[in-house]
Amino acid sequence: MVSSAIETRPFQIRDIIPAYQSGEITFAQATTLCRKFLPYEQYHDDALAQLDRLAQTHSFALKEIMPAYNAGNISAPRATSLCKTFLSNVSDKTSHPDAFNILGIIALREENFVDAVGWLSQAIAINPDHPEYHYNIAVVLGNLGNFKDAEHHYTRSLMLQPDYAKVYLGFSSIRRFTVDDNMVKMLTTQLSQIDEKPDCDRAFLHFAAGKVYQDMKDYSRSFYHFQQGNDACKVFFDRENNERLVEQTIEVCDRALFERAFGQGDGTVSPIFIVGMPRSGTTLTGSILIRHPNVGGLGELPHIIDMARSIPNHADGLFYPHYLKTMTPEQIHHRAQKYIRHTSELAPMGHRTVDKMPANFFYLGLIALLFPNAKVIHCRRHPLDTCLSCYFKYFRNGLDFSFNLEDLGHYYRGYQQIMEHWSDVLPIPIFHLDYEQLVQNQVQVSQDLLEFCDLPWDDDCLDFHQGTHPVNTASLWQVRQPLYTSSIQRWKYYEKEIEPLRKILNC
Repeated sequence: MVSSAIETRPFQIRDIIPAYQSGEITFAQATTLCRKFLPYEQYHDDALAQLDRLAQTHSFALKEIMPAYNAGNISAPRATSLCKTFLSNVSDKTSHPDAFNILGIIALREENFVDAVGWLSQAIAINPDHPEYHYNIAVVLGNLGNFKDAEHHYTRSLMLQPDYAKVYLGFSSIRRFTVDDNMVKMLTTQLSQIDEKPDCDRAFLHFAAGKVYQDMKDYSRSFYHFQQGNDACKVFFDRENNERLVEQTIEVCDRALFERAFGQGDGTVSPIFIVGMPRSGTTLTGSILIRHPNVGGLGELPHIIDMARSIPNHADGLFYPHYLKTMTPEQIHHRAQKYIRHTSELAPMGHRTVDKMPANFFYLGLIALLFPNAKVIHCRRHPLDTCLSCYFKYFRNGLDFSFNLEDLGHYYRGYQQIMEHWSDVLPIPIFHLDYEQLVQNQVQVSQDLLEFCDLPWDDDCLDFHQGTHPVNTASLWQVRQPLYTSSIQRWKYYEKEIEPLRKILNC
């Protein structure tokens, strides 16, 4: 009866909880139904509220909390509350280190790094011989720039479990390695057993080996391992869908759209958006700006992307970018206010905000409508260096275009097309920042950058690598270092291997 009910009955959002309470549908089915309403702007808030109510009515065992959180069935605050309630109801908290570990993981995912250290430290205090606890706290400490302690915990995790594959990947990202490092010797042992391992572990180990051999300037072996790591991920990139988005965005976001709708958003704020390809210097640029006393960093927020992909009330089935043509001043203003509400919780009152989500380059048309006084910083880097740097990074959140060099080339060409279009039609200013120029002339480019953002000069912006702000980025170690030129024209070390990419990019 349960399965047939969900297949045959046209559920409205108000029907879901009564159906769950009556036993007509299961908890999993109820949450699935709620999530189907999330993309629709008119139902989004109600669907979130229903998910929260479902979480309150369902009795969770501790082992169910993380799967429910990972599936999106419960929010981070609800998962945290459930763990805390569990701990408050047990007489001996030291018997449940997993509860503290779960709290730490959730805090890490939400980028509450200081809280994460506290929770994970308690888990380790209870059980100092659990490799996962040491791995998790090492990841947090790396995000905080505490590489010495991060290395201690990565090492401890490997001592406890030498075949813990993702530890090698995390460890490889926090410093440079030599052939004499014990971690490299342990990694070599694991690579000798690579055929016996599942795909995910093979990917972790190959990406770690690629980074280690790159450190040792063994570029041929480095590329081999990066290639094997990417192949092990088996990720599909839909080139046609991406090309369609580029073409439709260029078609819809023309001068006529901006002549009609520009200026209808919120002009009381001047947010800063850093866009570009991943690995093009977006994190470096953000680190320079957030050293300024008048600037608050937001990290890589998904809010603009989520907003673009949600379906507005008036859309009549239209998806982005087509619905931009029919948005009213009230709807534009409503969306601007929604973004401001979200970001006001993340930056100090009165500070200029910096959102450094690279993929927002797709959505600069929406950004221009929402915020007519926004500033856009476009980070550029040599195409081959950019694409190789993407290919050499294991992206946790799966940038599906980055696992194949030909896919990377096609994605990069689409990015170039759309940025050329924005340069022609966008009614808000764009500052094109070249990575190579910034590295070679840091002071002048930094001064130009702050002037563009209408910010007074501050010497602290030159010491971006000394900041104590948390970072959650693929550039984890690099962003804590002074500027260096070794990443310029790195592609030449791999000239033979990347010939197909060079043909696509015509460079």
